[in-house]
Amino acid sequence: MGDHLGRGDGQRMKPFIQSWLGYPKPKQYCAFVGERSMLQHTWDRADQAGHSEHKVTIIDKSYNQEIFRQMETHTKGRIVIQPRNCDTAAGIFLALAYINHWDPQAIVTIYPSDHFIAPQAQFTKMIQETVSAVTRLKKRIILLAATPNSPEAEYGWIRPGSSLTGEREFPVRTVEEFIEKPDQKKVQALSQNGGIWNTMIVTAYGSRLWSLGEQWSPDMMELFHQLRRAIGLPQESLTLERIYQAMPKRNFSKNFLESIVSHLATIELQGVLWSDWGRPERIVETLGFLQKTPAFPLPQLAS
Repeated sequence: MGDHLGRGDGQRMKPFIQSWLGYPKPKQYCAFVGERSMLQHTWDRADQAGHSEHKVTIIDKSYNQEIFRQMETHTKGRIVIQPRNCDTAAGIFLALAYINHWDPQAIVTIYPSDHFIAPQAQFTKMIQETVSAVTRLKKRIILLAATPNSPEAEYGWIRPGSSLTGEREFPVRTVEEFIEKPDQKKVQALSQNGGIWNTMIVTAYGSRLWSLGEQWSPDMMELFHQLRRAIGLPQESLTLERIYQAMPKRNFSKNFLESIVSHLATIELQGVLWSDWGRPERIVETLGFLQKTPAFPLPQLAS
């Protein structure tokens, strides 16, 4: 299994982290509770669910020293440094360029690196279910979903349909509708009609994602084809720099997933606490629920 761990800029967290630490630091590299960063916890999840040496981690060049320091206690896998941030679609297909080059038959799981997930054992079981679903439903892209507890407009929403696998402990259902960050009126409609949250944890055959990407954005994928032809050759680094000069900025959820709804399926998390730690309030809410002490002073939230 190949694992890609994506990252974003974390704009909503920047003022909070600057005020807390006194200097800027991407949220993925911060330890909001305990001593391990969100990225290190994400590596742990990927390592327990698959082959640790097959990880592909996409990072920005600005913080490469920090990420290599945090990797000292982990099996490294492959680190790929993006020449510039071109939103999430480019980051994910960059990882797929390497994974599909090494193993065209690989099943990949995409792990965002800014989530809180517990307990690990049950989450690993859920990932194994998504992998099993992909092996049975080879052309489907499996989205791991979470049960909503609020009308959250900043998440992606899924309206699930019928079961594709009959009566199972963790049913795999079709996706009738996928909307990234819907307006509040649409959120209300979705929440009243069985809508669930997209966690952005995605499992699929890497080759299937690549094929759908070619149909969706031929110009972007042609750039990544150029990179694949250069992997392992002396010109690999220069090719990566060159293609990113022309790389379009597109969002994986909004632009890609919304356009391939008929190819999606979903499994809903069971027995797992999940939260997207993209806002300080969510971190405090989760830690309060678990009765854990945050690494930052609580008054920091208001400053």
